[in-house]
Amino acid sequence: MKNRRASAFTLIELLVVIAVIVILMAILIPVIAMVREQARATVSASRLDEATRALTAIVVADGETPGFVLHRRLQELQPAVVRGVLTFRRDLRTLEWSPAASLSNPAVPQEWIAPPYRPYEFPHPWGSLPTDAPGDLPLQLTPPGTPLPLENHRLSDLTPVLSAQLLRISGILDPQRFATDAAAFTAYRTDRQRDRPWNDAWGRPLLLSFGLYHPRKFGAFPQDQFVRSARVAYSYSRSIYIAGAAAGPKLPDSVSEADIANDASDWTTAGTGLLPLLWGHCIVVAGTSDGVESWRTDGSVTPPFNAFATPPWSGIRRARSAGRYCLLSAPVEIR
Repeated sequence: MKNRRASAFTLIELLVVIAVIVILMAILIPVIAMVREQARATVSASRLDEATRALTAIVVADGETPGFVLHRRLQELQPAVVRGVLTFRRDLRTLEWSPAASLSNPAVPQEWIAPPYRPYEFPHPWGSLPTDAPGDLPLQLTPPGTPLPLENHRLSDLTPVLSAQLLRISGILDPQRFATDAAAFTAYRTDRQRDRPWNDAWGRPLLLSFGLYHPRKFGAFPQDQFVRSARVAYSYSRSIYIAGAAAGPKLPDSVSEADIANDASDWTTAGTGLLPLLWGHCIVVAGTSDGVESWRTDGSVTPPFNAFATPPWSGIRRARSAGRYCLLSAPVEIR
């Protein structure tokens, strides 16, 4: 009887063991959750990287460039990626710009420009100084004779509304899996399973945003004149900028789980569509510092800031803010 009592747990000892187990669980559960989050982030980063590498390795024919072919493929999948020509003129007496139709008096000294159509269109390579070559007029207009400053552009200027099309071109929305483009795009908008390569590891749609460099189009002159001028100035006349993002485990307040699994949701409207909302969410969480976008070019400050000269990060940045966790890649130029 005495030996049995010596070998048995007392109530206090049992409580101590339980307390130790509880403490260990309290320590381990957050660690396990963090490890799981990091694992999912690694998977998501790998999927973003795979899509970007596939686009940079796009097959081209002799005499073509990857940037030109990628732009052409986008236009095939989504007509009118770039708007038509809308010509403006500047009255050189007042330096005011007006639609071309409102300046019909040939006696008025004037010059022509096709203004920026959309934020993601650049008349010269992003991060390069504009030149005075024909077709390379700056987006931020200056009086004649003024030195041309570095353009102001931000990563948020790129647009994610053709993410599905870019994933289709990259092969992530695999032609062997989806016989038609329509079927592939529907899967991108509705299939939120975590193991799908077009989703991040939390089941949110991967975002691929793009910007486009091409010479301005002028209504009064042949386009090839400006293409030749761009090649002289920069050695190339077209490129696509690609940046990817993953929204992570927590959606922005303006987007619900039901929204991102509904083909009938608004996926494209600038500012309020699902993809622009997710893209803006990722920019805020992973792409800003003290309220200012980290990846930008800014010629209005002294000295000018050029992220292409001094990159704030390379590859894919992972960041947390207010319980949100996003991934955001630095832009890649495909010439």
